[in-house]
Amino acid sequence: MQKQCYCEQHNILDSFICYVCHKNHHWQCYDYQITDKQPQQLRCLQCSLTANNPLMQFETFIKLNNKFNVAIIKKPTQLLEKVFSFEVNQYYEELKKKSIILAIFCTKTKEPKKLYEWPSKNVYVELNNQHHIAYHLNDYGYIPSTCLQWGVNTLKVKIGEDVECNSLLGIVLVKSIKISELKSKLLDVGREKIIDSIITQQKQQYQDKIKSLSLIDDTLQDTLFSVKLIDGITMQQLEIPVRGKQCQHFDCFELNAYLTINEKPNENRWKCPICNQLVPYDQLQVDYVLVDILHEIKCDHPKIFHKLQRVQLNQYLEYKIDEKYIEEEVQIKRYLMNTQALSQTVKINNVILEKAADSVVKFIQEFQRKDNYSSSLITFKSARKLLQKFHKKELFKNLENNQIQLSKFFIDMFDLSNYYKTFIFEEQIELQYYESLQDFELICKTIYQQTVSGLFIYFIKLFHPTVQRMTQSMAILCTQLNVKPALIHSKKMLELILATTYDKQQKTSLGYNFKQICCMSKMKRDEYYNNVLYLSQMLSFVFYNTETSSFFIVRNCINLSNIFDLFYFQDKGKEDNQMDDYQLTIKLIKEVYSLKIIKENPNILDILRLILYLLNKRDRKFENILDSFKEYNLGDVKNKFKNMEFNGEYYYL
Repeated sequence: MQKQCYCEQHNILDSFICYVCHKNHHWQCYDYQITDKQPQQLRCLQCSLTANNPLMQFETFIKLNNKFNVAIIKKPTQLLEKVFSFEVNQYYEELKKKSIILAIFCTKTKEPKKLYEWPSKNVYVELNNQHHIAYHLNDYGYIPSTCLQWGVNTLKVKIGEDVECNSLLGIVLVKSIKISELKSKLLDVGREKIIDSIITQQKQQYQDKIKSLSLIDDTLQDTLFSVKLIDGITMQQLEIPVRGKQCQHFDCFELNAYLTINEKPNENRWKCPICNQLVPYDQLQVDYVLVDILHEIKCDHPKIFHKLQRVQLNQYLEYKIDEKYIEEEVQIKRYLMNTQALSQTVKINNVILEKAADSVVKFIQEFQRKDNYSSSLITFKSARKLLQKFHKKELFKNLENNQIQLSKFFIDMFDLSNYYKTFIFEEQIELQYYESLQDFELICKTIYQQTVSGLFIYFIKLFHPTVQRMTQSMAILCTQLNVKPALIHSKKMLELILATTYDKQQKTSLGYNFKQICCMSKMKRDEYYNNVLYLSQMLSFVFYNTETSSFFIVRNCINLSNIFDLFYFQDKGKEDNQMDDYQLTIKLIKEVYSLKIIKENPNILDILRLILYLLNKRDRKFENILDSFKEYNLGDVKNKFKNMEFNGEYYYL
């Protein structure tokens, strides 16, 4: 039978039900007498401790004097000293390894104003007559494992006469958990039905609010039902908007920031930054309506999303943004598409000109005159033509088998040793890349055609058109320029080579290319996996159907490469040796493509269909894999991809 009150007695007479855990607890154990005014709602002790510090997960009580879990200490009239004994023999090894932590609590009874609060600063705690246990007024006092001894330990508590109420005192075992675990628990993807009901309820709340405002004034201004998109804690764009279940306002704050600032004890712990109401972790609720709105805005207006502070909603929960931002977005789009806004010229090294043959110099000068440039500057377009001309005339014949010499020639020819490093790996492009996910094709072409590093890839492709050779050459270039590709610019290398492999005529797997790039960048397997997920999320807003095959693969190959990574399966198999490859594959796919992710972006369903189809065709052991995804409503997958061909190692459409 499950324990109820901390006293472990099961009688329900004269008891209350905790409004969090819904278990019975005795009024008397919380220092309430029959004659006292009892609160309508009350948290039990365990729920209060958990809510106050959810990062320290409650495990169990440690018995005091081998009799009771919690001691009630009466309000002292003078200096009070209490001594308790306890044993932790069965947890001794775990405590020494610090896999669990021993903590002491002492909290006011009868509706403390805060979730948890020591009765006074004048409570002195001593362990085994030699170790003083420090504490924060709003947190546990943690007992160092080095202070514990095998067998009986003694806890001495001295309470000053300034304490004005009775107290509950005890020792508990807690386990430290990470903020990421709290986030995952709140965003539990296994609760689709619960989330659906929350969304329905939240939509109704929004619509009721808008309706009530329209009743007040028929000529309602947009600002009367505007929704804030900026977090009041960080002043950054909201990512996971939350508010308290009892909060009356519609404005939200950022989950990540809220958990971070409440990680350590402070005076305003778990106070709503908007209304100052007590909002502990278990009273947080994600605003899924706002999550959908943020997602829509990010998809529709990626270039100005980060600048928007508020939007207006109509009765159908359709958003409207300020016209000035729309105009700004148009200007950014024009800027992106106007290649004149990018660094258009590259410098030919004068030393190279002096050593070059007259025909080469004449050729360069002709380009300069045609493009209306003076000195040794030519456009990227002209530089490509120049390199191609050199290649045709076999001017690089002695270099073509030596990647180091090719790289050195390129550096000397365009005087890269004197360039500002970030010009070679264009930072401006990087910003535009992430702000313009819907213009992925444009960005790929821009990186390839309008940057020095893109020009270098073009140069190398003249001799070595394979991804492996291009990646090796890029690594050599970074080394010769003193740039560490595995650190600062590894991501840039991935983007560049993905851009260059965007080719409708190329019948190769870009997922395979991606793995090659990561390998050549000396990327660790964990980093590879993180990059797979990160880049797949960054590209998740760009969706093209299977008719535009190469673009579809650019969009999806990153996840495909992870699914087919045998090394990854081997590592996962070591972690969970109870699962075979078939079960492991299904588990991994469902981790990457959960029902929640599909619900947030239905277009991703086509990616999942493709992955399952490829697995089905690849190996007979996967012939029934579609049966494991019936809840996803995939439709007739085999018919959808019936025109897919298989050529050697790779599939293509």
